[in-house]
Amino acid sequence: MNRRVRTLSEHLCYIALAKSEVSACVQLLEGSFQRFGPVEKTVISDHGTALKFLLPLKSFTTRYLVFELNGWCLCVTDMIGESCFVDVYALSRKTRCLAVAAEFGVTQRSFRFIQDGEVKRSIDCYRDGSDWFFDEMGARLEFESAERYSRPDRSERLTPDLVAHYLSQCSEIPFPLDVRKTAFSSIYGIQRSLDRLRVPLEQFFVDESI
Repeated sequence: MNRRVRTLSEHLCYIALAKSEVSACVQLLEGSFQRFGPVEKTVISDHGTALKFLLPLKSFTTRYLVFELNGWCLCVTDMIGESCFVDVYALSRKTRCLAVAAEFGVTQRSFRFIQDGEVKRSIDCYRDGSDWFFDEMGARLEFESAERYSRPDRSERLTPDLVAHYLSQCSEIPFPLDVRKTAFSSIYGIQRSLDRLRVPLEQFFVDESI
C-alpha cells in the first residue's frame, strides 16, 4: 500500500533488519540489481551522505542503504512506502538468519518475524478508506502485548509505538531509530543501472528534516 511520504522520518518507518554478516546482505542486494545492468556499491562515511544517497524517493527501487549495527543489517530502499521485507526474507532463506520487517506509519503498520527462511509471525493493521483492518498469522511471540489485539478500535491494536517496541525486543536496538545520531559500524549504498528503463521513473521530493 504505497503512498506519498511527506518527510524523511516517515519513510524511515519502513525498514527491515537481518542478523547477518554485512557482506552477505550487501552481496544479496547487489545480486538482485544485476539483472538491470551494472551495479555500483559505495562505502558511505557519514549519515548526511547516506541520506542524500537515498533521496529523492522513487516509484520503484533504484538504491539501497545498509546500516550495520550490533550484528544486524538495517536495510532501507528508496522506493516510496516500501520496506525491504522481500530482501531480508530472501537473505534468511539463503543463510538461515533471523530477520524482521516492519512498517510503523500513520495508516499502515505491520510486523514480520522471519526465522530460518520462514515467516513465523505476521501482524498487520491498516486503514483502507475509512475502515481499519487487523490480521495476524502464526504463533504469538513472548514479548507481544497480546491484550491490545482485542481492543474495539482496530487502529489501536497495533500502533506505531508498539511496532517500534517489537523491533527493539527482537534486535536490542532502540526504535524509532535516530539515524543521524546512531554510531553505525558501517554504511553501504547500492545503486542499480537506470539505462534502458521499461517504465517511467517517478520521483518524490520530501522534507529531509527528521
